[in-house]
Amino acid sequence: MPVIEHVKTAVLWTMVLTSLVLTWFVWTYQPAYSELDDPEEAFTEVESIGETKAFSELFYPSAVISHEEEASFLLQQSAENYVQLMEDLREVEIEAVEQTNGLTSEDLQSFNGLEIQFDSPLQERWLEQILTVPEEEGERGVLPSMEQADRILLTVTEEDDVVIRFIDLEGDNVYEAGTTLEAAELTGYTRNAGMQRIPVEARVFQPEEERVFQEIHYVPAERVEEELLTYNIIELEADTFVQSLFADPSIVQEYPEEGERYFTDGSRYMQLENDDTTLEYVQPDIVTGSLGASESVLRTSQEFVNGHSGWTDRYFMTSWSESGFNDQASYSLHMDGYPVLSADTNNPDHYMIQLTREGANITNYTRPMFRMSEEPLEIGTRIELPSFAEVESYIESEELFGLDVVENARIGYYMRVQNSIAVFEPSWYVEVRGQWQRITIPDAGTEVENGLE
Repeated sequence: MPVIEHVKTAVLWTMVLTSLVLTWFVWTYQPAYSELDDPEEAFTEVESIGETKAFSELFYPSAVISHEEEASFLLQQSAENYVQLMEDLREVEIEAVEQTNGLTSEDLQSFNGLEIQFDSPLQERWLEQILTVPEEEGERGVLPSMEQADRILLTVTEEDDVVIRFIDLEGDNVYEAGTTLEAAELTGYTRNAGMQRIPVEARVFQPEEERVFQEIHYVPAERVEEELLTYNIIELEADTFVQSLFADPSIVQEYPEEGERYFTDGSRYMQLENDDTTLEYVQPDIVTGSLGASESVLRTSQEFVNGHSGWTDRYFMTSWSESGFNDQASYSLHMDGYPVLSADTNNPDHYMIQLTREGANITNYTRPMFRMSEEPLEIGTRIELPSFAEVESYIESEELFGLDVVENARIGYYMRVQNSIAVFEPSWYVEVRGQWQRITIPDAGTEVENGLE
């Protein structure tokens, strides 16, 4: 019995001493706030591989035509000319916009001024981003009665004023407003001494009899010289996108496969394909479901790329569609002002950034996993391209397809990838059934060194 009492006493003292020790730890505990305050320990900094861009910086004309009564000229699509034009256009204030009647297709070809064409129609709400709208006008919309514009015309009137016209080809409507632009300023831009002016001729590839305004395209009427460009390819790091695309990069697991790498946090995934040259990111829309977005897919996609490592190289908006549920936005790589329209890899993900939105969220994002060096490796090699009339003759003689199926024609770049080098070759393209097809005429593309053949 005494032994049991000794055991009880020992246990009791042990409990008392343990309580005193734990109490002392509680009294003397100091949280390690300093570790949380250390930015190097608190989070992993996400590297930005590119730059953020404003909404207006992503618009880029497909062509700018200078009209001088009956004559028309394509203004050189250099790397800076069209970007500068869009910046200048942003400074032009417009007055009250009204629908105008009585104009014909001929009136939209024969005038003094500038015509700005885009790859796809611009919605009215987007125009407010690329023009300066008076405050009282902006409250109710720059073009309150118009849904979209395919072309923008800056026209010098008989009174030497400059008016701006928005052409809605689908609706057969023209909207007009006065501007603060001086006629001399507009003439100065079209006559810029450092800008090449290429004579062009008007073509209507797919005439529609019921339309008042036909869709007119302008093609070079003579041979054109454009530069052959060569760049170093700089690979992008996968970890940069893991850090920016996943909410908690620490739980992301990598699963390598042959020629591919797969990253997932259990709910979303990122896949590097084609030997790590392309990226696809998929994020299911589990938040908004079928709820529609309140802003355009272009705005959503711009903000998404800005917030996830930024923009590399020169990508501009080239196509977009909105259905209210599954919306698409595509941005094409541009070199020296021209879009890259195809590549020897036969993979558009090597020269396009494409995003899909479901509801209000971006659910799919694809892009190249490389960028070009800041400066080209070669300067001075130019390619002489045939006129469009020569291209037409070649298509007919080779019976490639009927000219009646051609929807558009333009000059663009063909990208060849050779190890860590990318070569961009100027080429003729025609659009057939919504697809751009490269036309190469044997012995027609002559190399010109420093302007001398």
